[in-house]
Amino acid sequence: MVQFRLPPLRERGDDVSLLAEHFLKMFRTVLNKDVDSLAPAARSKLLLHTWPGNVRELRNVIERALILEKTRAIQPSSLPDFQIEAHLQKASLLQPAPDESLDDALARLERELITRALEQHDFNLTRAAEGLKLTRHSLRYRMQRLNMNVGDSAAGEAPVTASRPISES
Repeated sequence: MVQFRLPPLRERGDDVSLLAEHFLKMFRTVLNKDVDSLAPAARSKLLLHTWPGNVRELRNVIERALILEKTRAIQPSSLPDFQIEAHLQKASLLQPAPDESLDDALARLERELITRALEQHDFNLTRAAEGLKLTRHSLRYRMQRLNMNVGDSAAGEAPVTASRPISES
């Protein structure tokens, strides 16, 4: 089996601009809008965002911007305020859901922190553990306790979590 590991959109620099232009052309036709470019300030704003939702998020942002835009070029004002959205997302993690116990809320937060660490370290358990100031064994234990798929490459299981392979080294 061959695995391709595409780097996240935030690490692909100019791909953001190329994909934004592609989505602009695609949605311009679909939405019948007379918008033909990205303003330089809008392009800069897109390049500064970390794109946690990767290409799908970029696609949705461009579609929304085209719907809102009144000029011939997408302006920064038609793009979301990424800082506010990131702050709201972080705040919502700390907000327990209705009828959610403290234990369930803490497990949800721990699962999210582990998932983010794994994503940040390209699903490498050792580096993610180091980033969380844990031993690799402790991270594996926590993941098992949270019913996160740890996998055991020595046992022949595919080490996968959040639909990405985990590297043990």
